[in-house]
Amino acid sequence: MSASTRNSDPIRSAMEAETISQVRRMLAVGLQAYGELLRLENQVELLKHAGIEFPEGLIPVSDGNPDTVSDFAGALLLLDQQFKTE
Repeated sequence: MSASTRNSDPIRSAMEAETISQVRRMLAVGLQAYGELLRLENQVELLKHAGIEFPEGLIPVSDGNPDTVSDFAGALLLLDQQFKTE
């Protein structure tokens, strides 16, 4: 959508801005949750190295994908780029 089209329909423009804002917030929440998952994984590893047994059901599970943080950052950058170019 071009800037002139966006400006001609203020309701649609406001809805798009709100949607982008909501998606950005959810990406931030997801990134924060992923950081917490990594923190917990590190804590479990420290406890295991100290010889403390941990029930398998309490061990956090991640996808193990090293690109996850980059994927979050890429999605946030795409939102910024989309919002600035329209």
